[in-house]
Amino acid sequence: MKGLFWRILLLATLTFAKPYVLLISWDGFRWDYPDKGDFSALKYMQENGVRAQSLQPVFPSKTFPNHYSLVTGMYPARHGMIFNSFTDPRTGIFYSTRRKTKNGLFPTDWYRGEPIWITARRNGIKSASVFWVGTEVIDKQRRPDYFEFYNHYMPHETRIAKILEHLQRPRAERPHFLSLYFSDTDDYGHKFGPDSREIPRAIRKLDQSLGRIFRGIEEIGLADSVNIILVSDHGMTETSPQRVVPVDSLLSGLEYTVNGSGQVSSFLADAGTVDRIEKRLRAYGRGFNLYRRDNIPAYYHFSGHPAIGPLVLIADPGWYLRIKFPLSSRGAHGYDNRFLEMHGIFMAMGPAFKKHYRTGMLRNIDVYPLMCHILGIRPNPDMDGELIKIMHVLKQ
Repeated sequence: MKGLFWRILLLATLTFAKPYVLLISWDGFRWDYPDKGDFSALKYMQENGVRAQSLQPVFPSKTFPNHYSLVTGMYPARHGMIFNSFTDPRTGIFYSTRRKTKNGLFPTDWYRGEPIWITARRNGIKSASVFWVGTEVIDKQRRPDYFEFYNHYMPHETRIAKILEHLQRPRAERPHFLSLYFSDTDDYGHKFGPDSREIPRAIRKLDQSLGRIFRGIEEIGLADSVNIILVSDHGMTETSPQRVVPVDSLLSGLEYTVNGSGQVSSFLADAGTVDRIEKRLRAYGRGFNLYRRDNIPAYYHFSGHPAIGPLVLIADPGWYLRIKFPLSSRGAHGYDNRFLEMHGIFMAMGPAFKKHYRTGMLRNIDVYPLMCHILGIRPNPDMDGELIKIMHVLKQ
């Protein structure tokens, strides 16, 4: 009986001591945005935690591929989310951020790899998400323990309240990995441009919400246990009507399927049509780089997925590939991930992190093994991320 008591006490102690990780994404928040004004919560986070010069996204620097890379530590060609929308040539099925089944969930098989909420469950840890790519899938075993259907218009206050409610659940039900998403800077960046007067306004709103999160965690007595990691999926650059490649006109009369648009496009067609597409595009020859699938530079890690066609067209930064729709935004992303304006932010604060520490560029595929390390769980060994490249941000 006494042995059972001590086992229960030990289990309770370990449960109490387990750290928390709260992963927050500010969509489209470029690496230099914190310097666009005096933002008190961001300043507090820098003074009491870690700030990287930038967070390098994976290629293509789009929302869905990068959010899923952040939580799997894998490149898009391996985890499956190569674009925000694309057609699988094997089945003819079209994947889209808006294409859900009747019950409001996404088909599970579109999302490969092992996101951190599955890793957490495999290690006996619960998880919760207030919006994240890959959480709304049919297979219940591939979802977080607690998740929300995406609602673009849910107020910041409601999102934060949901996170704080999860952190106050009974210990046996409480998640230790949580994710939270905001789209403000991406929305404003597309509509007005990354250097517009509207961007600091969006940052200020996010900064105020970050302050609410800090205060809320302190009020529930978990400030010494919660590790907050603030990231963005990509940056943003200015576009212009003078920098448009008229792909649709150049390829008029040809039959092909295109995956991706705007900044990166992949063409699927029969061999003869592929040759004609290549010839016409190379004759135009400006505003982009064109690659045969087998010759895509290795640094993109963009090969091996069946939906990547035999020709890949990559716009130069700031250029727009007009294929399906005309240019309608003043800011864009999706370009070469080495281009600094595509880089996002990485800030972190909590008991696991150094204080008042600045570091250089980090890679977003390394965030997954970092979070696993903090939580004390074994990551998916098939990941592309490397803990050694990011663990210097942690306390020794």
